[in-house]
Amino acid sequence: GEDLLQFDSHEFLVSFFGEQNVKKDMYYLSEKELKKCSVLFSGTPRQAVFVWGNENNLNDLSYIIVSNVLPTEGARKNNPLVGNNEWQLKNGIYPGMALKDLLKINEMDFDIYGNKSELAFIVKPNASGKIDFGKTAVMLSCHDCFDNKIFDQKLVSALDIAKANLPMRVFDVVIYATNK
Repeated sequence: GEDLLQFDSHEFLVSFFGEQNVKKDMYYLSEKELKKCSVLFSGTPRQAVFVWGNENNLNDLSYIIVSNVLPTEGARKNNPLVGNNEWQLKNGIYPGMALKDLLKINEMDFDIYGNKSELAFIVKPNASGKIDFGKTAVMLSCHDCFDNKIFDQKLVSALDIAKANLPMRVFDVVIYATNK
């Protein structure tokens, strides 16, 4: 996944992967706020969203989102279901990975924002352990976990969630451009 960071413009993506594989789209920052982006291999297990610092020229890469479900206008309209995303980071993180496996890779506990935070189910940015969660943001999902009392706080230990045997998985991986 980190190899995608070398592509610093929409034009560079098109010249390397071909126009048929790179589409201009709108990324949902929030329900009402959209940002221009480029989508590589939309609707396939290799899809990735490139969010640009310069929306006019579609360059100056801010970050890349690797997810099974694209948070874009095009995906909302076309609803492409792709299954599991095949991009994997050098440290082993990938969408769909179990929380227990993420803990193994990091080799130490980390905090996840609970339901008392606006950032619920996002790993708290820090650089403790093998993963720098400040450079790689991880959003988690959990089937039937929102009512679970363990999340009824601002921060939750990933180890406590794993010990409770909850089905928490990596949903989105955001890879930040290193020049930011």
